[in-house]
Amino acid sequence: MQVAKSGYKIAVIVEDDGIGINTAILRNEKGIGWRNIKNRVEFLKGKLDINSQQGKGTSVHIEFNV
Repeated sequence: MQVAKSGYKIAVIVEDDGIGINTAILRNEKGIGWRNIKNRVEFLKGKLDINSQQGKGTSVHIEFNV
């Protein structure tokens, strides 16, 4: 996990080198974990981006203005 501040922005990046996931399933995810993350980022008017490739892992990038 990385946390960085640049000017008036804070970025949080979480990466792994696992098997990757199908990010399309997250749009309809009913579980509380992912939904909770999305709701908190939206509440703070942040940006949330997730990238994943089969066999190459996943990267989640969250950015907030401070």
